[in-house]
Amino acid sequence: MGQILIEVAVDSFEGAIAAAAAGADRLELCSRLNLGGLSPSVELFQKTRAAVSIPIAVMIRPRAGDFCYSEPELAWMREKIETLRLLRPDALVFGTLRPDGAIDLPNCKKLKECCGSIPAVFHRAWDEAPRSPGGLESLIALGFSRLLTSGSAPSARDGIAAIAAWNRQSAGRIEILPGAGITPENVAEILRVTGCRQVHGTFKNCVREVRAALDQLAGIGSSASG
Repeated sequence: MGQILIEVAVDSFEGAIAAAAAGADRLELCSRLNLGGLSPSVELFQKTRAAVSIPIAVMIRPRAGDFCYSEPELAWMREKIETLRLLRPDALVFGTLRPDGAIDLPNCKKLKECCGSIPAVFHRAWDEAPRSPGGLESLIALGFSRLLTSGSAPSARDGIAAIAAWNRQSAGRIEILPGAGITPENVAEILRVTGCRQVHGTFKNCVREVRAALDQLAGIGSSASG
């Protein structure tokens, strides 16, 4: 099956170092994971970038709560993206919704344009929007590189059928990244059913165990280091 990627969400320098040492292939760098993940400081990104060699995706989210943002909040997001873009993160992670819960395509387009050549990832705001085949096509049309989703369910295991359907629909045009509630015990099933080749989570100090489960599924043995 080949190498399967594990992305670990972290909100501190220490967490980033620990995740990389435990076998993470990519980091999603945030602040305040207890609030669902907000934007980290530029200083935290720079310190982390200097210390780890694996890719870093950076969260762009101004506050906790819903994903329907005011114009000042959207302006803050655009400015944050412009600042970080110059520092060359490996991806920028964001998502906006309209008051009715649908994806806010005009503002997503503006934010995506601010990214320039930096890949854009649509985060789990997707899971709060109405399910629609057209929604995924819209993200693809806007040029998003990846979609983080739990399948519009409390966990990726609960949303496994929806994740599988979106992965089939994507046909390689956008990466589908399952996240939420993934454990060493259920990760193999989630990947087998969905056909995805990457997973996301904080993994609550079991990154090494998830890495081992992924490597066993890939048939390459454990490759965790550190």
